[in-house]
Amino acid sequence: MLKCVRPQGCPHVGVVAAASRKVFRLGALAAALVLGAGAAAAQDVAPPRLLDRVDAEAPKNSFGRPIEGWVKVRYSVLANGTTADVRVVDVMPPRMSTKAVVSAVEKWKFAPATVGGEPVDWFNNESLVVFDQEDVPLEPSPFFTRAYAQVINLVNQQEYEKAKKQTETMLEMQTTRLNEIGVLQAQMAMLNVATSNLHDAYDAILRATDPEVVTLQGSDLAGALRYRFGIELELGRFQSALATYDRLAALEQLADDDVVKTQAEALRQALRPDAAVAVKGRVAREPWSYAPTRRTFGFTEVNGTIRGLELECDRRKQALEFSQDVEWSIPESWGSCVITVDARRDTTFTLVEFPTAAVASE
Repeated sequence: MLKCVRPQGCPHVGVVAAASRKVFRLGALAAALVLGAGAAAAQDVAPPRLLDRVDAEAPKNSFGRPIEGWVKVRYSVLANGTTADVRVVDVMPPRMSTKAVVSAVEKWKFAPATVGGEPVDWFNNESLVVFDQEDVPLEPSPFFTRAYAQVINLVNQQEYEKAKKQTETMLEMQTTRLNEIGVLQAQMAMLNVATSNLHDAYDAILRATDPEVVTLQGSDLAGALRYRFGIELELGRFQSALATYDRLAALEQLADDDVVKTQAEALRQALRPDAAVAVKGRVAREPWSYAPTRRTFGFTEVNGTIRGLELECDRRKQALEFSQDVEWSIPESWGSCVITVDARRDTTFTLVEFPTAAVASE
C-alpha cells in the first residue's frame, strides 16, 4: 500500500556506499568536563518496578466512535513510588487529547528504584500508552482509501509538497486505526526524503516502525524497516541502524548480496571501540533528544544557536550550559541517559560520541 518516491522500489534511502565513511576519530575538543563525582563504589542497583497501572479512558472521535493511537510520556519515579514531572513527548493521531493519559500516569504506583537497598529517585522513564481497540475494523475505511489515493496521485505527479500537506491533513482528521497511522507515517517519511528533510523523515519512520506498536505488518513493515535503516545510516544513528537490521532479518531471509545486509556487516566492522561516532541533529518545532551509546560527547558544526542542554539519566538530571569547545563525560553511576538539545528553530549540529578512553588518557 506504500507508494515510494524513488525508483527501483525504494529499497533504501541515500545509504552511503561505505558505512565506514561515517565513523571517524576527531581531535580532542578544547576542554573536557567530567560531570559530577567519579563513579561510586559498586552497589546493587534496581530500577523501579510498576505495581499499579491506572488505565486511561479509550479515546473517541467527535462522533463518539472509538479511535486507535498512542501517547508517549516521560516521567520521574520518586523514592516513595509515585510519579512526577509527567509530560507528553509524542501523540498519534496528533489531534487526540492527552489529558486522560497524563492523569492516569500521575496515579501509577511503583516499587521505587533502589541503590544498595535504599530507595532513590529515578528520572529516565518512558512509557507508551497504546489504544488498540477491538471494535475498530482492521481494514482502512473507504473514506481513508479515497483520500490516500489522492496522495498517491500527487506522488505520481512528483507534487511532493502537496502530497505532504494532504498526508498531514489525513493524520489530523481522517485516521482512526493504527494501520492507517503506520501507512501515512511511512509515506510521510518517503515524502520528506524526496524533499531533502531527513530529520522529519526519521521522526515519521520511527512512528511507522515502533516495535511497541503494531501499525504495519508483513511486506509493508519490511519495506519500512529498510527505509528506516537507510535514514539511520545517513544520520549517524548506527546502533539503531543495526537494531533495525536485526528486526528486518527476523522478518525475511536476506540474500548475501542484499544491499542492507552488506551495509550492516560493513557497519559492524567499522564501529570500532576506538572510533568516534558523529550523529546529525536538528531542532525543529521541539527540542531534539538522543540516547547516547557512549559516555563522552561534544558538539561540532553548529549552524544556528543552541540555548542549552539537559541530561536526564536514571539517577541524575542536570542542565548543562552549552559550549562548542567542551567535551562532557557522563559518570557510569548515572546510568542510561537521554540528551535533550534546546535551540532556535532549524538549528543543525553534529553530536560527536567519543571513546571514553580518549578522555581518560588526556
